[in-house]
Amino acid sequence: TPAPPGIASPSCPATSACAWPRAGPRSPRPPTSWRSRRRGYPTRYYLARDGVDMSRLEKTGKTTFCPFKGLATYYVIRGPEGEIRDAAWSYERPYREAELVRDRLAFDADAVEETVGSTP
Repeated sequence: TPAPPGIASPSCPATSACAWPRAGPRSPRPPTSWRSRRRGYPTRYYLARDGVDMSRLEKTGKTTFCPFKGLATYYVIRGPEGEIRDAAWSYERPYREAELVRDRLAFDADAVEETVGSTP
C-alpha cells in the first residue's frame, strides 16, 4: 500500500540530530526520525519517543484531525524557561497507511529549534 501524500521513508540516520525542542527535552542519543513533506505544508520530522525526554512532555486536551494520518494528540513541553503549549503532537492510532508515524513526535517549527544533519 503506498504511503499517503507527503509521508516519506527514513530521513535521518540514527546518528543524526533531527530536531530538538527549544524547551530542552532531549536524550544523549539522537533520535531516529521520519520526514513528512507535502506541497504547501512545512516539512515535519517525526521522532522516535526513545530519542526525546518524555518526562518533559505532557498531553494536553487538544486533538486535530489529518485526513492522511488520523487523529493527532498534542503535548505541552516543559523546560527551565517555562512551557510551550501544544508544541508537539503524536499519532497514537494512525491510519494503516501512516503506520510509520505511530507514537512518534512532531514539533511545531515556530516553537522549536530544528537541526537536520549530523551532530558535531
